[in-house]
Amino acid sequence: MKRSTNQQNLFKAQREIKINKLILCNQNLQNSIKTIHQ
Repeated sequence: MKRSTNQQNLFKAQREIKINKLILCNQNLQNSIKTIHQ
């Protein structure tokens, strides 16, 4: 098992946060579009 450094873990976490933010923004956009078209 490879032991990852704190820096690698931090980098992974930051990347995951960015991805999650993008997903949330995307969901919010889709919800807004649905609301407008109702």
